[in-house]
Amino acid sequence: MEYVVNREMEFGLKDLFVKANDGAENFIEWLKGLNGLKETEKADNVKKLVDDARSNDSEIFNSCTAVYDEKNLKVTLFKTPEILTSGNGKPFTHAETQRSTEYTDFTCFLLNAVMEEFKLAIVNFQAYLDFDEETDLEEDLEKQIKIATTEEDKYSFIEEIAGIKFDDWDKHLVSAYFEDLDEQRMFAKFDNGIEVMIDRVS
Repeated sequence: MEYVVNREMEFGLKDLFVKANDGAENFIEWLKGLNGLKETEKADNVKKLVDDARSNDSEIFNSCTAVYDEKNLKVTLFKTPEILTSGNGKPFTHAETQRSTEYTDFTCFLLNAVMEEFKLAIVNFQAYLDFDEETDLEEDLEKQIKIATTEEDKYSFIEEIAGIKFDDWDKHLVSAYFEDLDEQRMFAKFDNGIEVMIDRVS
């Protein structure tokens, strides 16, 4: 276990596997199998891992949400308040992958922009990074920034820049994260190497 803070525990995936299985000899084969699964199946396997580890380690939260971070091979457990478990004392684990959590954040950000009718400024992040204030014309960057005002634009502009249709985003999204706690700017990266920067425009 790497750390425990208040209502949060973090384990390296291998450490959690060892706790659950009393040894590390089968970890590599198990990990290969895990990597080939769908997101929901990965979450189910992580849930089982946490449940099995809990039976061997009484310090693991009795009820928690487990988030599997595939990139860093770690699992973070967030303690579930007793009031939400009906106080029955039975162990409970809800598991998700980091990617599925980020995909939910991504789609909720867009849906909120649609519902609240916020404008979005959408641009290929690499084009933004490549812009040089000293040598490039500001108009050239402005041409690449798409201002989405309608619901259709908010989805179609991302499709256009990412080169991936909306129906396939869940399969091809690698990561999605906010720049800061204000949740005004999101970065969505796809498995074709394109990263889209989306700004909420007030």
